Amino acid sequence: MRLQDILLAETSSWFAVDKPSGISVERQPGASDTLEDLALHYGGGKQGIWIVHRLDRPTSGVVLMAKKKGALVSIPEQFRNGKVKKIYLARTQRKPEKDQGTLRHWLVKDQKAKTASAFSHPEAHAQEALLRYQVDAFKEGGWLWRIELLSGRFHQIRAQLSAIGCPVIGDTLYGGLSLPGSPGIALHALELHFHDPLTGEPITVRAPQPETLAWLLA
Repeated sequence: MRLQDILLAETSSWFAVDKPSGISVERQPGASDTLEDLALHYGGGKQGIWIVHRLDRPTSGVVLMAKKKGALVSIPEQFRNGKVKKIYLARTQRKPEKDQGTLRHWLVKDQKAKTASAFSHPEAHAQEALLRYQVDAFKEGGWLWRIELLSGRFHQIRAQLSAIGCPVIGDTLYGGLSLPGSPGIALHALELHFHDPLTGEPITVRAPQPETLAWLLA
């Protein structure tokens, strides 16, 4: 795979790609197909391409990377300050009690197990997690969710949906339906809305819903 094959948008200071499920964003020992590797190859092996945010390995969708230090400062700052609108798609076998609403939990990360536990009340060392959702339709064997992520916690969507009895399809780590042979889960970063670090212009980058096994169950 080449980065050109998954490129969604590019300017002089940043670019966006549609990360496939099953590959890591950051370079990993023994791996050569991470987004970081692809980006370095795309840039002719030159240093000066930086990751500004991340997606889990089994999650697909929009990832931004910086080409200039100004973008490396500006875009993460927009994430930290809640200036980036993050829209995800998810599919679950089960339907929540309400078709739309807001989920609020407190997440505790287990460093050793690399999982997050979601609680309905504050806990020691927990971080508040918020998302807004709408369940649109039962389609191709699962309920289709549109989620606006209002905070950015470790495994947030995966843990929160599991906590209400609606684990993401394919996400066996959180109780979801097993999909043998699938590299990913039915969780996709559909859109990012942010401001261009040079011009201040509002930008929307969108990655189409995948056609992988996790999304095509009959």
